[in-house]
Amino acid sequence: MYGTGEPVIQTFGLTKNFKSKLAVENLSLTVYKGDIYAFLGQNGAGKSTTIKMLLGLLYPTQGYAKILNAKVPGELSKVLPKIGVVTESPAFYPYLTGEENLRIYAKLLGIRSEKRVKDTLSKVNLLGVKQKFSEYSQGMRQRLALALALLNDPEVLILDEPTNGLDPQGMYEIKSIIKDLNREGVTIFLSSHILSEVQEMATRVGVIHRGKLIAEGSVNELLTFGDRVTLMASPKELVLNVLKDNSIVKGFTEDGDKFLVYVDKENISKLNRELVNAGVDVFALIPVRSTLEDFFISITGENNHVVDRTLQTL
Repeated sequence: MYGTGEPVIQTFGLTKNFKSKLAVENLSLTVYKGDIYAFLGQNGAGKSTTIKMLLGLLYPTQGYAKILNAKVPGELSKVLPKIGVVTESPAFYPYLTGEENLRIYAKLLGIRSEKRVKDTLSKVNLLGVKQKFSEYSQGMRQRLALALALLNDPEVLILDEPTNGLDPQGMYEIKSIIKDLNREGVTIFLSSHILSEVQEMATRVGVIHRGKLIAEGSVNELLTFGDRVTLMASPKELVLNVLKDNSIVKGFTEDGDKFLVYVDKENISKLNRELVNAGVDVFALIPVRSTLEDFFISITGENNHVVDRTLQTL
């Protein structure tokens, strides 16, 4: 599902100071109805502080936000029943099953429908699980927390690092649930510092760096083709003759029978002509699409602790 143009979450110059530390500075972002909006940044960039301001848990130093047209702070109570939240893990009774825990929370929320509890557990693949909460894996605990956030059938779901600390299987399960919920019409705002986990599911992205929003847009807009192409051609000797000391080639590396060539987009067709004119048989000349990690590094100039590289194959 993709955004329809109606803003669901907006911030207007949102700023938060903690004594001498400026945590979030003049933040203005927009999440549209139907988005899976990934709010990306390093640990400490200001993601959790922003979410706490959206939820009225922290008051901004300056600026304000709107969720479902309600001004925050001030009018959040009007729309709170339409919002589901997973931030820090909620407390569950360890000696009860997930269903028993959820029934207790449902009663506290004024939800009397047993079907609602079972439907919610089904959405997170926990229906019929008889284990006590104390026996749950970390992934199961995170799914139960997500079920709690879904009990009130929210229009908007806000998730702070929803896959943090999960193994690959747990991450896959959470991502699948998020995509399914979005297809059902739920707008999702999630924060993450693991860029690879969101690239395949996010429709729009905002990048926060040192408290400032430095990029925002659709994933397709941000991950446009860069200045790299994969070249498959022969004979190798003639290919090397064209690539070496060529003013339009900014560099290249060999990878078996392929070449990774750094060349500006506007010069790709010119490079192809030069290869053909030199007697080279060109089998493929394919632009390399950037990753979110590439994009982040290109706009921040930093890569330390940005991505959990052990998860890049997911």
